[in-house]
Amino acid sequence: MANVKMRWAIKESLLGYMASIEDGVVEADAPAVRTDAGFEFSADAAEFDWDALTGTLEFGGTARLSGYNGAMKIELKEPRIDLRDGRGTLSVLQGGLFSSAAHSPVVSLEVRDADGAVVFDTKLLASGAPLFGPQYQPGQEFSPLTLSR
Repeated sequence: MANVKMRWAIKESLLGYMASIEDGVVEADAPAVRTDAGFEFSADAAEFDWDALTGTLEFGGTARLSGYNGAMKIELKEPRIDLRDGRGTLSVLQGGLFSSAAHSPVVSLEVRDADGAVVFDTKLLASGAPLFGPQYQPGQEFSPLTLSR
């Protein structure tokens, strides 16, 4: 089945900030790729209905941001998108050290434009806020997310 690409800059101001601090790191673990515009992930779209924008897309790799001698660490590991009629969530794999790893929703997704590539508005969810720290509040807009095939 067709391969789908997810492109997301998470929050552009956050990426810019991380790049500006002395020991800031913005990187990707394969098969994810760090790009000038953020991060790119790939998935198999075999179970995804493009016409209805409904289904689940599971991506491999990790987007990793860190700094301040490890005091700040954000990992978006193995993202998963769950959609129904153009609305849904992006979740990332969390846990695993002392408990089973599980996907936890980070941002809500709502389709903005489906002409060619599909662009989603993203907003931070309460379950995703601890991942980014207290400066980011639930409901705060993050960067748009794009899916293309």
